[in-house]
Amino acid sequence: KHKEWAAMLGHLDSGVGKMVDLMEQLEILDNTVIFFAGDNGYSQWGYFGRPLHEDDPLFKNKGPWSKGKFTSTHEGGVRVPFFVYWKDKIKAGENDHLCVLYDVLATAADLAGVMPPKTDGISFAPTLLARPNEQRTHEYLYWENGTFSPHAQSVRMNQWWAYGEHPSKPIMLYDISQDIASRNDVAKDHPDVINRITQIFTEAHTDSEWYVNPGESKTQIAAKRKKAIASGGMQHSTRANTAYRGRTEPPPAGDVQKAAPEE
Repeated sequence: KHKEWAAMLGHLDSGVGKMVDLMEQLEILDNTVIFFAGDNGYSQWGYFGRPLHEDDPLFKNKGPWSKGKFTSTHEGGVRVPFFVYWKDKIKAGENDHLCVLYDVLATAADLAGVMPPKTDGISFAPTLLARPNEQRTHEYLYWENGTFSPHAQSVRMNQWWAYGEHPSKPIMLYDISQDIASRNDVAKDHPDVINRITQIFTEAHTDSEWYVNPGESKTQIAAKRKKAIASGGMQHSTRANTAYRGRTEPPPAGDVQKAAPEE
């Protein structure tokens, strides 16, 4: 049942191993930092639209989450495996420092001793180099615009995970230090936290000219689509095996109206 997935991981492991072996032969491994991360959470539908398979009984790949890949504003869609390797510099082990992929640029620049461009990222080099007292942290992390929930927003702040499907709907709140699977909504018990999350949903969002902004009407979205079509900027999915996309080939000329859902 997992042969294809196992083959993918086997090829990945072999490929990374060959790269590491080559760097060692070239005598550059000691001065190379390797960052490795997943690009999204697990696929709750099964790989590329194939039938949903049960979780692996040994490795528990899916974790406890009910929502994953492409519902990217749920924690199961954005929480990913991540490790960093630097021979003889970073000690093996685990830590619970909360980081996000846009921290990688700041971290790489910090390790290289260069000044990075201004971004929202925070270097986690102090954590990697066992200097936790020097580690700065994010007040919160923010996501929006899940593929199948384009109005959704979410925030991770300390032990809290907050999710709002639409600005017109109540925000759900979970204490993931006690409820990692996000099954018990405690929003009614923490109005102060909900107030802060509501502020973050506003202050962290930047309006997009093209993508769906949380709360936009069908009329507003249709106007954006019309503008994209007129400018020739409409995007189409051309993935060959994604049955859940509803297409297996690029849309024919004149069919651009079907390229994306209305909301």
